[in-house]
Amino acid sequence: MANWRKVIVSGSKAELNDISSSGDFVMSKDGAAMKFGNDNEVTLTHVHDNGLLLSDASGIGTTKLNFGDSGTFVQQSADGILNVQADTRVDITGNVSMSANLNVVGNIHAVGDIKFEGGSSGTITMGSGADDNVVFSADVNSHIIPNTDATFDLGSTAQGWNDLHLGSGGVINLDGGDVTLTHSAGKVTLGGDGAVEVDFANHEMTNVDINSGAIDGTIVGAATPAAGTFTAIVGTSLDMNGNVDIDNATTAIDSSGTISIDGGGNVNLDTTSGVVSVGTSTSGIAVSIGHATSEVSIGDNLNVAGNATIAGNLDVNGTLTTIDTTNLQITDAFVQLAKGSTSQTNAGIIANTTADASGSAFYYDGTTNYNRWALTGPGDTGHNQTDVIAPRQYVVSVSASAAPPTGTPGDFGGSAGNSRVGMMYVQTSDDAGTKSVDGDIWIYS
Repeated sequence: MANWRKVIVSGSKAELNDISSSGDFVMSKDGAAMKFGNDNEVTLTHVHDNGLLLSDASGIGTTKLNFGDSGTFVQQSADGILNVQADTRVDITGNVSMSANLNVVGNIHAVGDIKFEGGSSGTITMGSGADDNVVFSADVNSHIIPNTDATFDLGSTAQGWNDLHLGSGGVINLDGGDVTLTHSAGKVTLGGDGAVEVDFANHEMTNVDINSGAIDGTIVGAATPAAGTFTAIVGTSLDMNGNVDIDNATTAIDSSGTISIDGGGNVNLDTTSGVVSVGTSTSGIAVSIGHATSEVSIGDNLNVAGNATIAGNLDVNGTLTTIDTTNLQITDAFVQLAKGSTSQTNAGIIANTTADASGSAFYYDGTTNYNRWALTGPGDTGHNQTDVIAPRQYVVSVSASAAPPTGTPGDFGGSAGNSRVGMMYVQTSDDAGTKSVDGDIWIYS
């Protein structure tokens, strides 16, 4: 389409929308500038023998050179500080050489190798204080050798390492091999180039575990029993052919396994004074005495301070059994009294009511031809009563049926006479013949 076009010549002031050139665009003047924007707020200026300066109306510091979008750019954010920023990352394919310090605020992620060289006399420092941490998530693929022999520690008294893991055949060398601890086939061998000794002169040797071999011809401990310092012998077995004399005031025999005392004759635990204790210092540990098929005989008094649980039968052959406890709890549904009796007999319980241990008895009267439950008065029955007990009163029993009662009660009482007086009967249905009704109460008298 035909239209008017402006012709621009030297010295004229004019504006062009677009400039297109098929050849070179040359600005031959030192300090030449290209300005952008309606108010020329961004300027690209030639600096003689130096380069190009990107600036804005306020000076260096706010103008960005963007790539692709506003999120990827190069900017001098402050005087002397160049900021390179991208939406995701900045890739550098070649080598980067720096003659000054590199300060990284975020993380450093390297796909390839990272090599730190301090030079012939330089120092590589990781962290600036105790608050900084150096974390190794990878394997260490080299030796770790200190700069100076016998100078630096591994850990400290306040911050020690936890476990030390060495491979099969690992060796701990002390003083260049003067003393060594060498692993081989499930054991550790103490050795070295010098005269190896283990000295406990000023310290205790708390645990000694010898799984094989023997200690022969050597006094273990002091030369005399009076000067001995052993407080405990701990092990899974102790075999001795001679006598064992223990004169210390307190002696403990402790083992994580089983301690067995066995002999062809009797095994005696005896003392002329004090107490012979069989038990543990920890509550809840079971103490077993005797075999499942053997008998345990106690020739003296037996005092049980805690609870007693009897899995089998309890047979008491004595004439008097006393249980002195605050509360007696019996899990069984029934308690059998006078076990072994072959005929009617008296049997029951006595509630103590007097200072001489006499009391009132609730018992079954089977010896005076009454054959019913009876009561004695307070103090009537001694605590060791074994003969006939004269009752004061009899316990009333109640039966029930639909029809009115007839004849004499037959559940309790040895005869139809006085032994059955007081028995009660409750009618549960109406009876037209006797004109008695449901709920009538009958007493045998």
